[in-house]
Amino acid sequence: MTAAAQTGLVLGLIAGLLALMAGLGRLAKARGWPAEVQRKIVHVAAGGLAMGLPWIFAADWPVYLLLGLTLLAMGALRLPVLRAMGGTLHGVDRQSFGDFFLVLGVGLVFLFHDGDPVLYILPLAVLTLADAAAALAGSAYGRTFLKVEEGRKSLEGSAVFFGVTLVVALLCLLFLSETPPGAIVVLAAAIAGFATVVEADSWQGFDNLFLPMGVQIFLIATLGLDNWDIVLRMAFLAAGLTGVAVLARLVGMSAQVARVYGLAMFLLLSVTSLQNAVLPALMLLAQALAARGGGSEGKGLERLGVVGALAIISFGFLAAGEVTGINALSFYALATGAAAAGHIGLALAARPIWMRALGGGLAVLVLYATWNLVMAQNSAAALWHPPIPTAGLMVFVAAYLACVIQPELFARQATTRVALLGAVPAVLLYVGLMMIEGAV
Repeated sequence: MTAAAQTGLVLGLIAGLLALMAGLGRLAKARGWPAEVQRKIVHVAAGGLAMGLPWIFAADWPVYLLLGLTLLAMGALRLPVLRAMGGTLHGVDRQSFGDFFLVLGVGLVFLFHDGDPVLYILPLAVLTLADAAAALAGSAYGRTFLKVEEGRKSLEGSAVFFGVTLVVALLCLLFLSETPPGAIVVLAAAIAGFATVVEADSWQGFDNLFLPMGVQIFLIATLGLDNWDIVLRMAFLAAGLTGVAVLARLVGMSAQVARVYGLAMFLLLSVTSLQNAVLPALMLLAQALAARGGGSEGKGLERLGVVGALAIISFGFLAAGEVTGINALSFYALATGAAAAGHIGLALAARPIWMRALGGGLAVLVLYATWNLVMAQNSAAALWHPPIPTAGLMVFVAAYLACVIQPELFARQATTRVALLGAVPAVLLYVGLMMIEGAV
């Protein structure tokens, strides 16, 4: 297929999806369908299309073009003039960025599946089928509810999600992988259990990102393991979630926030070595300390937001390394460490000036030293760049000072803004050093 033909196909698919949304909106209005039903029909249609992308296009670039143009279309549908059509996606009674996260999730799963069909189809099938079935079952038959920060989720919906995921995983592992028959049931049950916890604790549409990427990471880490290793991994996860739940009661954190923190660390340890999980863990810890002081940092969704910010930073640097072939671990550590410094700044902003100077200075030095120790423990591939001690220290100090001196700038969306304080300079250093070193 020629480049022109593939470009035309991309535009045709987008036009078809928009036409489906417009027609569905009119039909739903005429029939009085609930917004959740409309949204899930589009969700299933988009997910089904996404599962076929590697076989629809002969090259990778049309897939990324399609996803990029879809993101632009989703943004346009939030404009007032097009909101009637976009209501098919945004009509649920809660703030959600699920449409954007769906496109981002598909793109990341495509990037990392490395030509292995089970690593692509299974995560997207769980997202497309199990998530939609759970939402509709929960809305129709939910009677027993679990309290979450956004309201509540039904245990009936979670049970349906587990069952559909189990069936999907069994079929995908049986037909798309070389997993031994004796391990398929255990692995499928583990995937279903893990994915059910992720779905139950997701918020504001983040399930569209966390589910496919979480399932893919879980698959990469467990494919090829024997049954006992899979069981031990799940026992480790269960013990970790139990441990953070106990700690949550001691620090006034909700059970959902604690579980999300535990899931984040489990996934980090599944894809990287222990030392590279230290600064992300400190980012979570620093935000928890800031949250104890109240303000926007102390709200449940803001506490969850730090995990969303960490996920975007993590997936972003992981994708950058995959696309460029240039290791980004040093800069990932810098971004998360600087974000931790920023949260400490917010935690100390109302303290006496001597505490802000001494306590904050000590915290920044500890984070900076930790960053250097992490870099020293990594392989030579992560140290392709010249030493950047001065630039790194400046990033830590700037993040801390911005938050401790001007905390009012972070009164809203604190976790997002603090994450940007760490991520933006780290990305600029990464790109700048690649250009200087001739790595790109």
